[in-house]
Amino acid sequence: MTFTKKSTSTLIASSLLFLLGSAPRGVMSAVPADEGDGQLPPQPPTVTIDMSLAPEEHFKPAVRAVLKEHAYEDSFEPLFREFNASVFGKEKLQDKDYDTLADAADKFYPMQARELRGISEEFAAQGHYVSYPYLSAWMYAIEMEHIEYPDFAGPSASATTAEDNNECTALLVADSEGNVVQGRNMDRPPVYTPYARPVTLNFDVINNSNGVPDFKASGFYWIAASFVTINIPGHLSMQANYRYYPTYRDTPTKQDIFEYIEEGRVPALQTYGDMIFKHGIIDIEPAVEFLSKCPMGVPAYLSMAGAGDKFQAAVVSRDEDGLAVDQNGVKHEPLYLNNQSGDYSEANN
Repeated sequence: MTFTKKSTSTLIASSLLFLLGSAPRGVMSAVPADEGDGQLPPQPPTVTIDMSLAPEEHFKPAVRAVLKEHAYEDSFEPLFREFNASVFGKEKLQDKDYDTLADAADKFYPMQARELRGISEEFAAQGHYVSYPYLSAWMYAIEMEHIEYPDFAGPSASATTAEDNNECTALLVADSEGNVVQGRNMDRPPVYTPYARPVTLNFDVINNSNGVPDFKASGFYWIAASFVTINIPGHLSMQANYRYYPTYRDTPTKQDIFEYIEEGRVPALQTYGDMIFKHGIIDIEPAVEFLSKCPMGVPAYLSMAGAGDKFQAAVVSRDEDGLAVDQNGVKHEPLYLNNQSGDYSEANN
């Protein structure tokens, strides 16, 4: 993860492209980018999530929005099937594992657990069985992926080529006036990436509590009651990205990951949700402080752009217990764009 001097920038995504504006008038969109002629198709539907409703009701409109556009057999079913084969299946998740993940969600994330139950209820109302324990496993999907995809083209049985380990990328671009735009793509392991596209939605999240204003979000991890791409206009845009285990350290086992989960460490998919909904943090300085310290189960890159001073953007490189530590024992302090000079872009992964 580096800052690199550039004068211009082009974003090309092989799967999902998300654009965020960090200026006060910021706009945001999630657009599937197909390979081929380079033309972007229309944006996915925008769904309103009303946080004043009971948690079970929050994401039911999202299920309905996808099924209005795509048959279950062309959207959720192949996504679940391929994810089961590539991640949950490879890790041989048993019923007891799903129960452990469901219990952890109930204990540490009760609101999200209720949201997941609501998603399960809506699937049932539409004639499809998707259980709450299964959706709980999706909330810990990045932790499960780190067992299967621990390092870039590493020893994982399924990681036979570099393409097998494609992961999402963040990009922060600043012009000479200090205006910052945050972008990202959504490369994922190709076995299930194409099936995430029909499930991708834009969101207007309204009637929040804890002093949080209405905000926008994008992605397909709403099926895990989670957002990893968020724009709070006038405050903060943010994106979470996969970070492989460094080659100089041991890779945790499945048992290690489950122990972290049972400790109540923040799931990677819930990092921003925990920060926003539970702690009411919506500005860059407290966000950097919080995200540098919150206990996590896996490494991550957490990138943000603020709406205040010029060149206000930062990237936090995380290990499980705090800021990433290199092989010499040196911590990687948060990287601030406004500590650079000239026109810079930043990309991770």
